[in-house]
Amino acid sequence: MTTEDTEAGLFPPSLGFHVQATEFVNLGAFHFHGYSAEWDGRGFFAGPETRTRIGLGPLQMIHIDQDYDRGVENYFKKANTPWEDRMTGRKSRWWNAPAKQLNWALWRDTLRWGLPVFHRGWQYWESFSVEAAVCEPFLTHLGVSLRAGFDVSEIADFALGIFCIDFKRDDLTKQEYQATKVARVKPLEKPLEKPLEEPAAASAVKSAPESVPVSVAEPAAAVGEPAAAAAEPTTMTAPATAVEPATAASEPTTTTAPAAAVEPAKAEGPAEAGKAAKAAESPKVEKAAESPTPKEDKQPSEEKTPITKKP
Repeated sequence: MTTEDTEAGLFPPSLGFHVQATEFVNLGAFHFHGYSAEWDGRGFFAGPETRTRIGLGPLQMIHIDQDYDRGVENYFKKANTPWEDRMTGRKSRWWNAPAKQLNWALWRDTLRWGLPVFHRGWQYWESFSVEAAVCEPFLTHLGVSLRAGFDVSEIADFALGIFCIDFKRDDLTKQEYQATKVARVKPLEKPLEKPLEEPAAASAVKSAPESVPVSVAEPAAAVGEPAAAAAEPTTMTAPATAVEPATAASEPTTTTAPAAAVEPAKAEGPAEAGKAAKAAESPKVEKAAESPTPKEDKQPSEEKTPITKKP
């Protein structure tokens, strides 16, 4: 079916009549431009089509353009398939014509002619067909085209094919049949933008070594610092006054006399300093240091000196 368009213009887009009785007897002229659906031998197509045929005896002029990009076709209508390569190959040709050719890519560019033309292949030379097209050019400009045909030789080949007899050698081979299955699986047009996600178990195992040091190290540092301070007080940078009272109470024998007992001796003179030194060496003086006199309590407040330890 068709309607008016820019290609046909004022001329009817569907008009004519053509008859074919074998490849050597043709008569008529026919033109069609629109949408069609056909089952041509083994091939099927549905979509936009432009078709022109002119015949007189063995002389034929043909232009067929089927838009395979916008239409739908089956395997036998596709180009460059293993089956088409075998049917159009050098071993299958006769009179420079292929055995079978159901893809019309060769006839789409311009109007071609032949004497005869064998546009479907030389094995279809016995075809009988009728094509007719009519249109209403004034009111609706709609057009309709019909064509029908048969080939006695192809009917016999189909019937004998039931008993595995293929005298035309146009059936699919085992390799060609396997190729049809591969053609149905279309590859990806573009790669995946991101890889497939890994299972949850696999991702947890990979991320465990990296996440454990981060999650455990920070709490360990926060908890371990007070413990380290309590276990090793000597490593802390605390004032000497905060550490020495504890050491003096726990180890009185290792500490020297308080500065309060020595500093007055420095103020009185060398003789008194020598007596203080002798007193510091004796145990009696150490006991006395534990209970300082009132005079000694007032002396540290007047002048503070650093505490020194003797080896």
